[in-house]
Amino acid sequence: MNELWEQARAGDKQAESVVFDQLRRRFLALARTRLDGSDCEDVAHDACMVVLRKYKELQPPFKYDAWAVQVLNYQIANHRRRAATARRHAAASPDEHERAAGSGPIPEPSFLQALIDCVRKIAGGYRRYIRVLNLVHQGYTTEEICEKLGVSRNNLYVMVTRGRKLLEECLDRREVRP
Repeated sequence: MNELWEQARAGDKQAESVVFDQLRRRFLALARTRLDGSDCEDVAHDACMVVLRKYKELQPPFKYDAWAVQVLNYQIANHRRRAATARRHAAASPDEHERAAGSGPIPEPSFLQALIDCVRKIAGGYRRYIRVLNLVHQGYTTEEICEKLGVSRNNLYVMVTRGRKLLEECLDRREVRP
């Protein structure tokens, strides 16, 4: 099989077609053993697309099959995380959805002033954290924010978490609540 991968990598379209047909069938079979429902085809397709985009960048000698299965494993794990998040959001109360959408009750003026003061204080030393929190608050998607800032998803999640923690600590020191 590695020989076919090498031929495909060298530009042989027929070898590439054979490799990806076999890979698609294998991914679908593996996904069906690990996932329930109709999402198996989507996950298998997404994994194939990742492999198709990246396999030519790998330097031989390389175990393409093992790498491709690892890509599928990551896709399955991502799918499970997204499904768990969707279940949590679906189970959230309507009040939580309203607060998330910004249509909840208007905070007290003292809280708003404390929030503004904390944002200014944090921006003095951690400007990127405040920028990230602002973009999240404005409703930009993760992908849009990553593209705007030129950071990876993981880096973005770290900045959001740290920014929220700094903001929370600052507000706790002021002992104000929304």
